[in-house]
Amino acid sequence: MIQFYPNPSDQYIWIKGPESSQPMVLKVFDLHGRIILQKSLTQRVSGLQIDVSEWTSGIYILALLFRPFLPIFFVKE
Repeated sequence: MIQFYPNPSDQYIWIKGPESSQPMVLKVFDLHGRIILQKSLTQRVSGLQIDVSEWTSGIYILALLFRPFLPIFFVKE
């Protein structure tokens, strides 16, 4: 299970997901499909903090790419 909070946020968001020994990729898209952030996670990661303070207010899609694929919708205040 993936935990994601707070939502909405205007400073930082936390993503806590399943620890995995397999590489994962975090991608954040805006609603136009543009990649805002891409981060490779090659180690066991139990939590990741992302600074969203410079992002434009709006809705973003977070995709943690591993099996199974699960998109998460995020609102930047």
